[in-house]
Formats: sequence, structure tokens, C-alpha cells
Amino acid sequence: MSDFTGTCSKWGISLKLIHIMDKSRVSFLSAFIRKYIFNELLPLEARVGNMIYLVGLGSAFTTMVTRMVMGSNIFLVLVILAINLTIIGVIFLANYLKLYRIFQLIIVSVLCFVLFPLGFFALGGIDSAMAGYFVLSIVLIFLLTSGKSRIIFLVAHILEAVACYYFGSRPPLNAFVLPTANSYRYLDHIQTFVVVGICIGLIIAFQNKLYDEERQKVSNAKEDLSYRDRLLRVVNQVAEMLLSSETEYLDKTIKKAMEIMAGCVDADRMYIWKNRTIDGILNYEQQYEWLNNGVADMSLKAETGKSYTAAIPGWEENFTESRQVNGPVSGLSEAERIGLSLFGIKSILAIPVYLQEQFWGFVSFDDCHRERVFSEDDVNILRSGSLLLASAVVRNNNDIILSSRLKQQELMSDISQSFISKEAMGSLIQEALRRMGEFLKVTRVLVAVADLITDESRPAYTWFSRDEWKPDPTQTGFNEAITTTFPKTMPEKGYVPTVYCADTLTDNEGKYRIFYEKVGIKSFIWAPLYVDSSYWGMISIEECETARVWSDSDAQLVGTVSSAIAGAIARDIMEKARSAALDQAVQASKAKGDFLSNMSHEMRTPMNAIIGMTSIGKSAPDIEKKDYAFGKIEDASSHLLGVINDILDMSKIEANKLELSPVTFEFEKMLQKVVNVINFRIEQRQQSFYVTIDKMIPNSLIGDDQRLAQVITNLLSNAVKFTPEQGTIRLNAHYAGEENGLCLMQIEVTDSGIGISPEQQARLFTSFEQAESSTTRQFGGTGLGLAISKRIVELMGGKIWIESELGKGATFAFTVKMQKGDIESKSFLDPGVNWSNVKILAVDDESEILQYFIGVAENFGVKCDVASGSEEALALIKEKGGYDIYFIDWKMPGMNGMELSKRIKETGSGKSVVTMISGVEWSAIEGEAKSAGVDKFIAKPLFPSAIADLINECLGVDNAAIPSDITEDQDGCFEGFHLLLAEDVEINREIVLTLLESTKLLIDCAENGAIAVDMFRENPDKYDMIFMDVQMPQMDGYEATRTIRAMDFEKARGIPIVAMTANVFREDIEKSLAAGMNDHVGKPLDFNEVIARLRKYLPKNKTGNSAYIKYGEAGEESEQWKNGIAWSQDLATGNAEIDSQHKQIFRLTSNLAEASKNGQDAKFLKETLEFLINYTVKHFSDEEALASRYSYPDYRDHKKLHDDFRITVTQLSAEYDTKGSSQELWDKVTTTVVHWVIQHIKQQDFKLAEFIRKTTL
Repeated sequence: MSDFTGTCSKWGISLKLIHIMDKSRVSFLSAFIRKYIFNELLPLEARVGNMIYLVGLGSAFTTMVTRMVMGSNIFLVLVILAINLTIIGVIFLANYLKLYRIFQLIIVSVLCFVLFPLGFFALGGIDSAMAGYFVLSIVLIFLLTSGKSRIIFLVAHILEAVACYYFGSRPPLNAFVLPTANSYRYLDHIQTFVVVGICIGLIIAFQNKLYDEERQKVSNAKEDLSYRDRLLRVVNQVAEMLLSSETEYLDKTIKKAMEIMAGCVDADRMYIWKNRTIDGILNYEQQYEWLNNGVADMSLKAETGKSYTAAIPGWEENFTESRQVNGPVSGLSEAERIGLSLFGIKSILAIPVYLQEQFWGFVSFDDCHRERVFSEDDVNILRSGSLLLASAVVRNNNDIILSSRLKQQELMSDISQSFISKEAMGSLIQEALRRMGEFLKVTRVLVAVADLITDESRPAYTWFSRDEWKPDPTQTGFNEAITTTFPKTMPEKGYVPTVYCADTLTDNEGKYRIFYEKVGIKSFIWAPLYVDSSYWGMISIEECETARVWSDSDAQLVGTVSSAIAGAIARDIMEKARSAALDQAVQASKAKGDFLSNMSHEMRTPMNAIIGMTSIGKSAPDIEKKDYAFGKIEDASSHLLGVINDILDMSKIEANKLELSPVTFEFEKMLQKVVNVINFRIEQRQQSFYVTIDKMIPNSLIGDDQRLAQVITNLLSNAVKFTPEQGTIRLNAHYAGEENGLCLMQIEVTDSGIGISPEQQARLFTSFEQAESSTTRQFGGTGLGLAISKRIVELMGGKIWIESELGKGATFAFTVKMQKGDIESKSFLDPGVNWSNVKILAVDDESEILQYFIGVAENFGVKCDVASGSEEALALIKEKGGYDIYFIDWKMPGMNGMELSKRIKETGSGKSVVTMISGVEWSAIEGEAKSAGVDKFIAKPLFPSAIADLINECLGVDNAAIPSDITEDQDGCFEGFHLLLAEDVEINREIVLTLLESTKLLIDCAENGAIAVDMFRENPDKYDMIFMDVQMPQMDGYEATRTIRAMDFEKARGIPIVAMTANVFREDIEKSLAAGMNDHVGKPLDFNEVIARLRKYLPKNKTGNSAYIKYGEAGEESEQWKNGIAWSQDLATGNAEIDSQHKQIFRLTSNLAEASKNGQDAKFLKETLEFLINYTVKHFSDEEALASRYSYPDYRDHKKLHDDFRITVTQLSAEYDTKGSSQELWDKVTTTVVHWVIQHIKQQDFKLAEFIRKTTL
């Protein structure tokens, strides 16, 4: 033991070396064996070599350690160490370079022919135990070599061993043998036998195991080959089945093929999924499913239409990069495990399918019983099978689509052809909806029609699969969703796409959720119906039981049927319109026939009167009979003109050429004129007539007052005509509010006449119609008035209607829209009088008249008592004393108005004013009234302004500033002017000469246009104006005007030319203006119109020395101001005296601007400048006196404005004297005047007027 210890100490080896096999080395050894020996991926020769190397290394290492312990010589230890290093080097290089065969030859060569012989000599030669190692070498040669190399190595090694034993015992080689002690020789032999035996045993054991594994691998490979061969045959079988299958059986064939393929790979479920992009998101949809017996479906169809991202994240990326999903679910990502484990899947193979290099979808195989990985070969074969199945699915889908489209085409053709039938359109649409609903297998189909006013859509035609799905027509609230989907008018491209929704709860961000919540619709297809390019309604295909993904072909079917229905509806509308138009034409023809018959009567009656009364007048012996005849001729002529005007207006309406001519007018004055015209007829029939005007109606309006008056006159005329004697007629005007800056007014005419039945009301506003033909015969009239009135009202933005019952009278009402005018809205009563002290008594037996007076007095701020009879009035007078003004009705029961007036005058103060109110003409009762003490008279119906004017007059208030309707005297107003009249008809020339005789115009006549041109050419300066008839022989008025305008001198281009023509249509007027005429007047000539044109184009008093107006001359507030220079309400100070003077100078400035444009001579400009200089002196003097009257404190700044203006005008006058007249000077004078007046008013006169107002309070 001491020797052994010493030996160990000799080699410097500690006892710790004995325990080198620790756990870490065991782990390393185990890993090495698994990686380099039992790894089936390595070749067999590599695994055998690595096994031999490992055993050899272990043996060599053990031997080295043993020799070191035994104290062997150092040379032997180094040889054994060389053996260990050689084995380690070969193991590394052979596996790294994968040159297993070469390194096996190398190690055999090194061990057998180098290291073992060296060991022979180191162990003691022939006495050593190397024989065992030589035997081990032979085993290694057999294991690591083959073929010729084995024989060579074996023969060489035997020869080497013999040589070592033979020559190792003989000199000289025996000298190299290292001696070994006897005590070690025995151990050496034992160790050799043990090491070699264990080594050979391990090699044999390992090799047997490896060869067993190889045999198993071969066996498995044969089974795999057989399996793959079977799988390939299955795929081939599937290919043959799919390729040879008929179209009608292809669906079953695909399912059978899936069963064969899934069964071959022992799968529990198999699916075919197809991609579909929805709203830019890639989704997958189940196409086919196969389930093994006993395997649950797990409701995989619920995944239909789900996106990859939402369902199984990561699969879209894998599939788009052609990577399959293969293996146990437990080895997948957490998201995949969660998604797949819900369906009981243990292992899955999902293979992406590409068709025409596009990612089409994927095929999946589910294993619900075991975890496994499908081999690569299996995957490749199944990929081919999946491609075949996908192609078959595409083919089947295409066949289905083609078949479906053929059926759709047949259905669409049948439906389209059905609408050619003469059956009722409703039944045809109903049948179309039924066939479409059954074809698409939906819950219901309906046609919803849009309301033209509210845009709300309601079902007009419906089909439903079961009664529970019958739509509720009262449901509303869908308007916004529909109107935002379909435009109201067809776009220019002529197409609006069909809209379909798979899920109303989620699609389009919940836009259509309301349809599910209200009527239970889960999916729908909508197709709009456009008739004449306007949205009419829509077809709605509705699914209420399940959400449904619609195909493009479904949408195409609905769209095509909708087009057919829309076309049919349009044809039906056109057919109905054609039929209605035909009926209307027949009725119109009959109505026109009746109309012509009536016209014959209507026109011949006044004509007979004219002819008859003319004869009577000519032969009448005294002037009274002649005047009587002329009066009747005038009435008949007016009636005949009214008939002609109605016909002309109707012609304009039928030609769509009736237009409005808006002007600024006063509403109440317009009504007064209408009432004055109609009142005589009301008086004749002893009818009661009341007029009520809403105080909210603006005093000034902008509109066509003549046309508005025409409508009211027509309605009142009808009321008078159809109301019996002593009946009642009311005219009410209401303010109905404001719309878009326009005043909305409603005017009503109510009568207690014969009334109108509903059937007659339907025809009232039609041309040539009255309630019935007998009406015309009984009451007269053209039957055009209401049709004309209707059109006028529509042009004014309103509508007209009737409310009536037969025998109970009628109310005709209409609305109009008009703009507020800029005429100053002022109080009717003078603001300078304390009206609260004025006492008024109104006496009338009609309560409505009394209420009217109370309302008017309240608006005026005046005290007014009322009495319903004469006795009550006398009692009030006795109780309260006398009144300032009395308004007394003429006819009252008991004591009449005349007697009451007489009693008041006898007992009252002489200052009291008695005013008679009555519907009769004043001339009829004037004598009796004045003898009874009546001072004034007001005609019924009453107007607030008339009452106010009378009160002002009675109290002595100056009404100079209050507008008057009295026509200005025309006598001599155009003296000195020369007029050229071109008229070919002698009687027309005579009429003009007679009409204008009082104006003192000098008039020359020309019988045609050519003569007129010659007369003007010979003496152009002679004429100031030309009246030109349009239709004349030789040269008409148009050509004559163009000829005059073309003459080469200034007067020809500037002289006013006014057309006289019976052609009053717009195009006729425009033609006159285009020819160079300035204006026109219509025939027959109206005296006021002729005078208006003369006043427009001729200045007053050509022979006088003054300008248009004199200082202090009153202006007309209601006139049409020229050239934009008009009195504005903003400039009104509220003081009548100051404002009247300002209006006067504005009027002058307007005329000044007009004169400059009409080429007036320079004389008028000079006169204007002189007038302005004198005007400021006189105007300031008047204003200073006014200020002094009210003790206005400071007037210096006011005077400075006047002085500056006079200086400026004086400078302009000097410029005229130097440079003469020019357009620039005309414009400068106009601008200066307007600027000064505005500055003068705003800086000074407002202050003065306000001071006066406060002083008089």
C-alpha cells in the first residue's frame, strides 16, 4: 500500500483523480451519447464510429490512469496519452467536418500501426499483454473499415504483430524493449484482458443496438413509404373524383374528397376556408366542413366572416408568407391556444392555399385526441390535395354563381316582361316582390315610397314569408339613415349603387342600428327607385332572423329589378299623366267651347251697348241724354276692356309669360282704391261690406300693387256677384309673420252667398271654368278670373284656396310674400297735438262698426265712446257733455243719422264736427245731410287713414306733408314742348290729340314710320319727344326708331321715343327697347300712363324761367325716385316742416340727374345752380325762424354749413361760366347736393327737430 501511495506521489497525482466521474461529467456523457450515437439524424457509420471512439476513449483513459497509479514508465504513459488525444481529435474533426470515413481510416492507421506497436515495446515486448490490444486492433479494423481497405489493414496489422513478436525478442530491436517488473506483469495482463474485454463487449452491445435501430428505421421507412404511397393514391383519387365530377354533384364530391383525405391522415375535423375582404379587412369564411363520427361541430360556423386579426392573430402573416401552422396547440402562442382550445383541438395543420399567385384561403385538419406534428412529406402531399379542393370549390362556386345568375336572369327577364302587361301596376309589383323574396329566401321584401313633403318613407307594397314579419306602416324615424344613403336627385353619372348591410348592429359604425331596434331587421339590401331623375322610393330586401352576408349577385338582382320597377312606375305615371292630360284636354276643349260661347255673349253684350248708346247719343236732343249715353258707353267699354284684359292675361299665363312689376306702394291706399272701384256695385245690391286691416301689416310694401289689386278686385267682384242683396261681404287682411326677410300676409274675402260644392271647388281655379255653366248664364263672367288670380298669387310666393259649403257662403283666402318698403312709416295723426284731450263719439247700429272705431281710436291714442243707436247717443251726450267729433251712420232703426245730426247741432257746441258715414254715394245724400248740419262725410267701408285725415282736417292741422291721392292738374303743364306722333290709324291719332289737348303740347302727326323719319330729319331740334306706333305700313315703328337712332347728330341719339302698341307681352316690350325706344305705353291708351311718360321724359314749364320746382313747392313722397336718388326714412327728423323741404331738394337732385342722362341743354344746369344759391339763403332763413320760435340756443354751426354749401355752389357756377356744361359738372353738382343735405340733416337738423319735439311735450 505504501508502494502504491508512493507511486501516486511520484506522479504528483492526488486521490481526487480517482473520483473524476462526478455528476457533471455523467451529464456531459449522457448528452454526448444522445447527440452523437443515438441521434437518428446522423448516418449509421458516423454513429458507429462515435460509439467506438467513445468506448476507446474511455478504455484509453482508464488504462492511462491505471498505469499512472501503478507507476508505469513515463514513455508508456505518454503513449497512452497520445492514444487519448488522437481519439479526442478524431471525434471532433470527424463530426465537425463530417468526414466520417476518412477519419476512421486515420484512427485505424494511427492506433494499429503507430501507437499500439509503441505500446508493445513500452510494456515489455513479448512478455507484455499487448496481444490483447493487437486483437482489439483487429476488431477495430473490422468495425471501421470495409472492402479492400479492410483486407489491406488486416493483413498489414497481422504482419505487424508477427514482426513485433519476432523481432522484439532479437537484437537489435530487443534493446528498445522497456523492462517491466514481475509484480506489474500480472496486473498488466489482467488489466489488458479486462479493458479489451469490456471494450469489445461495449462495442458489440452498442453496435447491436444501433443495428436494431437501423432495422426499425428501415421498417418504419417502409411503413412511411407505404403510408405516403397511400396518401398519394388518395390525393390522386381525389383529383380524379373532382375532375370527373359533374357540376350538379360537385358539392357532394368535394365533401366526399374531404372525408377521404381527413380519414387518411386520421384527422377529426377538416375545413375549407375562403378569404373575403370587408371594409379593407381580410376575413375568412367557411366553405365546407367534414366531421368524424362522434366529434362535435362546436359551432364553427359562428366564425364565418371573422377577421384573421380578431380571431387568431398571427395567422394572416403566416399564411401570406406561405407558412403553414403545424403541431400541437399547446406549442402555439397564447392567443392561438385560447382561440383553438375552445373547439377541443389538440393538434392542427392549417395549410395556406394560393390560386393564381393570390392568397385564396386555407385548409385546416384538426386532431382532437392526440398531440402530433404532421411530417413535411405529409404536409407537401396535403398541400397538393388542398389546392385541388380549393380549385374545386372555386369551380363549384363559379358553377353555382353561373347557375344562380342564369336563374336570376330568367327571373329578371320574367319580371321585366311582366311589367309590359296591362294588369294593374300594384299587382305586378306585388308579384315581383313575391318572386324575388322566394328566390332570395328572405324574411320580407317591400317597396317604400318617400313622402314629397316630409321625406319619410312608408311601405307601399310588401311581401313577407310569415305573418309575424308583416311590416308596421306607422313606424317612423328612418328618414335620416335613408336620406343620407340615397341622394334626392340622380347624379350626373346616372347611377346610384345598391346598398347592402350584413349586420345592422355593427356595420357602418351602427348607422343602421335603428332598423334592428325598431323593426328587427338584421340584414338588408336596398336599391333606390328614381323616377324622372328624382328619388321616388326604394326596394328593401330584409332578413330578420339571422345576419346574412349578401353576395354581389344578390345585390345585382335587386338593383336590376329595382330598375325594372322604377321604369314601370315611370311608364305608369306617364300613362296616367297621358290619360289625365287627354281627359283634361277633352275637358279643356269643352270648357273652351263653352268659354267661346260665353265670350260671344260677354263681348257682344257691351259692344251692342256701345253701338246702341252711340246711336242714342248722336240723336239725343239735350245734353243730359247725351251724357247719360256717354256714361253707359264708358261703362260698356270698361267692361269690354276687362274681358279683353282677362283673355290677354290668360294668354300670358298659358305662355308662361305673366310677370310681376314690383314697385313701392302703400298697402292701405291700394285697398282703398280697390274698395272705391267695387263700392258702387255693393251699394247697388244693398250689401254690407266690412274691411279689417291688421295693424301689424307694414304701411309700405314692395310688390306689384296692380296685380295684387287685380286679385282682390276679382275676389270681391265674385263675392258681390254671388251674394244676394242685403248680404254680407268681408275683406280681412292679416299679418302672418315673416319668412326670409319677406312679410307674409293672408287676405280673405268672405261672403254670405250661394256657396260652392266640393265637386265644383275642384274646378274653380282651372282656366275657362266656373262652378257650372249655368253660373255663367245667370251671373256672367269669363271664368278666367280665378285662374288668373291663382297664377298671380303663386308668382307672389303664396297660395290661394277656398272654404265653402253649399248654401252657406264662401271664403276665398290667399297668401302673398312681399318685402317691406322704405317709405316712412308714420303716425296718421299730427304729433304736435295733444290727442288725449280730443273726444269722439261713434254711432252705428252695427256692432262691428263700433268695435272698429274702438280699435282705431285705441291705436291713435284718442278717447272714443260708442252708441248703438240715436237714443243711446243722446243719453251719452247728456251724461258726458258734448264731443269734438261725431261719426254717425246714415241709416239706423228708429231715429236715423240725419235726425240725430240735426239734434246734435241744435243742442251742441258750434265747434263740434258731425261726420256722416255710409255706404252710399255722398252725392246721393249730400243735400239732405248738409241741411241736417252734417259737416263731413266718410264712405264705408272705413279705413284708419281716412278717419285720421278727417280728424286732422277737423282740428285744423296742416296736412301738407300727408300724401294725397288727388291727381295734379295737368292744364298747361307741358306748354312749349313739341311732340311727334307716328300713328297710321286716324282715330288713334284723334284720341291722342284729344287726350293731350289740355297739356298744351304741340303735336305733329305722321301717318307711318317713313314720314316720321323724314319729318324728324328735316327739323330735329323742333321735337322734344316721339310717340311711335309699332305696326304701321311702309315702315314700322322698329325700323323707324333704328333709322332715327342711326342719324349722325346728337339729338337723334338722345330724343325720348316711346312705343305705342297693343302688344304688351314681355318679348314685345324687349323688342321695342332693343330697337332703341326708351319706353312703351299699351293700347288702348290710359290717360294717366301717357301723362306719366310725358312727365318722366319732359321737364316742366319749358317756357318759364324757373327750374323744375320752386322753393316751398310740396313733393310727392310716393313717387318713383330716379337714378337711385331717393328720400330715405333714415333721414326723417320727425318734423314735418323740416322734412318737406329736404324732400323737395332730393326731388330736384333726382330731376337733375335725369336731365343729365337725357341730354338736356345747359340752360337747366345754370338755372339749377342759381336756384341752389337762393335755396340755401331762404332755407336757412326759415330754419332760423323755426329755431327762434322754439328758442333753440345755438345756431352758429348750423349757419356755417349753409354758408359752406353756398360757397361751393357758387364755385360750381363759376366753373360753368368758364368751361360750360359737361357731364362731369352735372355729376359734381348732383353729388355735392346729396352729400350736403345728408350732412346737414345728420349734423344739425336732427338736433333741431329733437329740441322742438321735447319743447312741445
